[in-house]
Amino acid sequence: MLSPENIANIILHIVIAASFIIIFFFTYGSYLEGQVVREQMNFIVDDLAGDLKNFLPDVSNALKANISASNTTGPTEQDEIVAAKNKKLKMWAFIILAIGVVVCLAVVSGMAIYFKFPLKHIAISNTISIIAVGLTYLLFSKYYIAQYMTADPNFVKRKALEGIGARK
Repeated sequence: MLSPENIANIILHIVIAASFIIIFFFTYGSYLEGQVVREQMNFIVDDLAGDLKNFLPDVSNALKANISASNTTGPTEQDEIVAAKNKKLKMWAFIILAIGVVVCLAVVSGMAIYFKFPLKHIAISNTISIIAVGLTYLLFSKYYIAQYMTADPNFVKRKALEGIGARK
């Protein structure tokens, strides 16, 4: 059977791990995701552009001129909607996280006072654990997730052709 000290340790560990994952996602994780999406889109576009240049140079030049003439530098209305939704989601996530942390810390502190066990070694073990988990998360994200290519240019080409064919 678990002792009150072990239960408090589990609660604290869950709160610290969940807090780290949420904060990591909204900071480095979302930045990394943006980088990965841009790199994969560039990979697909370069592949498609290479095919267009080789097989249809006139279409390639016309498309390039058309895209260059369009206003793609400033944020669009859709960009602003997405940014507002993301900001609201981030705010709610941090509010829920703060409430959860406060409640769990109050429960753990109450347990420590009621059952008379020290929190120091629980705090130390959880700190060491979250440092190890954090480093693992960071290194795995940076060196594996960021390098993993999920973009399939052939799938995009097939879907583009299907879309062109559907517009007859």
